[in-house]
Amino acid sequence: MKIIIIGILVSNILLAKSMYSKVEPYRTYYIQAEVAGKIEEVKLNKILTQTENKEVIISIDDYKEEIELEGIKERAQNLKDILKNKKEILKSIYKVKSKSRVEKLIEKNNVLTMENSLSEINQKISILEETIKRKKVKVSNKYIKEILVDKGTFVGVGSKLIKVSDIETKKIEYFLTEEEVNKVKSGDYKLIKENNKEVKVNWKVLISKIKDEEYISGYKVEFQTKSDIKLSSFVKLVF
Repeated sequence: MKIIIIGILVSNILLAKSMYSKVEPYRTYYIQAEVAGKIEEVKLNKILTQTENKEVIISIDDYKEEIELEGIKERAQNLKDILKNKKEILKSIYKVKSKSRVEKLIEKNNVLTMENSLSEINQKISILEETIKRKKVKVSNKYIKEILVDKGTFVGVGSKLIKVSDIETKKIEYFLTEEEVNKVKSGDYKLIKENNKEVKVNWKVLISKIKDEEYISGYKVEFQTKSDIKLSSFVKLVF
């Protein structure tokens, strides 16, 4: 009887299959420069840390744009004041019957020309403000793996600045046979942590419909979660 029981246990052990995978960030990518310029400040102390919401990590020199913006805003304000007076004058002219239709039309055209000029200036202000904004490279709630530039270096549009990982969502990837994929679909599996305890979290399961290009004998199966499961820990998939 003991021999039969031992035989059954050994058989179950042999039939059971498991594989390991490491918990990784959902995605890792590079933040690139949206404008060109000289690096003015770099927060190197933020490497290998989780950033806060819209935290400035790299500043590109914006002195030229700030000076230009200050001057153009002053021009805009002066033009607004002049335009306001012109509109008051135009109103009064229309009330004067002795003024000819041509005189009224000339004043009206002057007002329209000034309005167009003010609109163009406001567009330039918006462009400058957007450029200045883009020279503050912000990172929101991401893990900074690497900063690729130093203070004083020049960068062009598209230059790689920061390598970051989205660690709010974590993932585990396995490459499975068609039979194993069917077991995952039916829920006939367990995910076991390094302490041999089952991982009991809500998983989003993504299954590739075609075999992987690198692992040509398997289908990629990805488990995603927003739980606090530890990054870089190993998780065993058991059938």
